[in-house]
Amino acid sequence: MQRIQDVGGKYLGAVEESRLAAIYNLADVFAMPTRAFEMFGMAAAEAQACGKPVVASDCGGLREVVPDDCGARFPVGDFGKMADEIEKLVDDRPRYEACSANAVRNAAQYDWARICDALDTLYTAA
Repeated sequence: MQRIQDVGGKYLGAVEESRLAAIYNLADVFAMPTRAFEMFGMAAAEAQACGKPVVASDCGGLREVVPDDCGARFPVGDFGKMADEIEKLVDDRPRYEACSANAVRNAAQYDWARICDALDTLYTAA
């Protein structure tokens, strides 16, 4: 097992939207730590659409956007637990692959075309 601190990571700051998919696809796992409540977690949904398991803070909208079968969650501020969850995913290839496939399926529910179709159906019925 390779420890997470031996691998490293890099904070990129703001990234142009046109480059997001390429950036997500460079990662093995997408980590989304937050300091407070996250209303939705668009970055988590985008990473999942690229087939990336997500390890996110266990708060706010991330509880819905990142179900257990798409990665893992950790208590806000517990970065040791975050690192542990990332390592568990990377070290367990069958779980990693299952989370990756589940992430793509989960992200599909947030596709704008699907959302618009559902709204159209609701408005038509009303």
